[in-house]
Amino acid sequence: MPSGWRRYFHGTRRACHVGDSGPYLQLCNRRVCSLCRILMDGFKMNTAGSRGYAPMFGGGINSTSVSSKADNYAMNHHIKSKLHGIILCLVFIGTYEKLHEAEHWRTAPAEGCHSVMGATQDEGGALQYTEAVVYNEASIIPIGLIMYTRTGS
Repeated sequence: MPSGWRRYFHGTRRACHVGDSGPYLQLCNRRVCSLCRILMDGFKMNTAGSRGYAPMFGGGINSTSVSSKADNYAMNHHIKSKLHGIILCLVFIGTYEKLHEAEHWRTAPAEGCHSVMGATQDEGGALQYTEAVVYNEASIIPIGLIMYTRTGS
């Protein structure tokens, strides 16, 4: 993997049955299915953080090195399925700015940096797990889909 790039996870909304057993191999065209939109068209800044809450580090595109953290954002939207999906991504972290507290107003990393990394509690920050945020669509590329069941599903 080229220098500065990392494999991270991204959890998002799934509003179709792509990945379920049976004839569900095709991505859907539903506007509300963020999972299929990302897999077809890549990440888009104009939809980053558009779920009605203020993202911790502003209007960037979030990812994490911890799949269970991405699972917190992987939701099935108005569908019944035992499966959930998270996207495996290549993320250009490059030179990053480490943030120890929320900055909801954020639209870019500091000058000379490519991304923002949220500090974990072990580092004196607020996060339990690593979180990276990029503010450039070219800095995050979807490379795979991981389908899984949750315990008790």
